[in-house]
This record gives sequence, C-alpha cells and structure tokens, in this order.
Amino acid sequence: MSNSNIIYLKDFSLIPFGRYKSDGPHSGEEFRKDRLLNALNEFDKVTVILDDIEVELSSSFLEETFGGLIRVEGLTYDKLRENLTIESADSYDVDRAWRYIKEAASNQQGSAAINR
Repeated sequence: MSNSNIIYLKDFSLIPFGRYKSDGPHSGEEFRKDRLLNALNEFDKVTVILDDIEVELSSSFLEETFGGLIRVEGLTYDKLRENLTIESADSYDVDRAWRYIKEAASNQQGSAAINR
C-alpha cells in the first residue's frame, strides 16, 4: 500500500443518483465498487470530497456507498475510521455518511451475536 488518495465525487459524476447500478448510471453501488473500494484497498488513507456536484445527495446513494462498505464489502468500522476521511462544505452530508457506516457496523455486530 502507498500513502493517500483523494477521490472527488464530482469526477465520478456531477449528478450521482440511486442506490444500485440497476437504478441507472452513477449510483452509490457503482461509486463504491468502482472508485472507493479500489482506493481503500490500494492506499493507506483515502479522502472522499463530496462537494461541487449539481444535486443534493440522496440517502440511498450515501447509504449504499458508505454503509455498503461494511454491509456488502465486509470492511470494519475501525478500518474505516482509520483509513477514510469524508469531507464536504455541507457537514450534514458527512454526518449522514458516517451515520450509515455506524448503522451498518451496528447491524453487522448484531447479526454476528445472533449467529453464534
């Protein structure tokens, strides 16, 4: 692994939308799988900049992108806290992204406890 990487959401799409690839181009699933996951596997530190897009970020896009890192990709909350930074002029988007990560981690821990 090498140092760090910055991912600008605007370079992915000015109009990111939807949860799944089946919802159309520029979905949360596509951003997570094609951009974010690759960066997290390649770099020690990854910063995602959510600014300068033309739409308000939907909950489905943010949850699939960030919650999906734990729920689908199997990353841990601790790894994300250590390796991922999310930035935006709108702190609400950052708060929502981390809330989805925390919810996915909480659900994952609950499932693990149930499956013991």
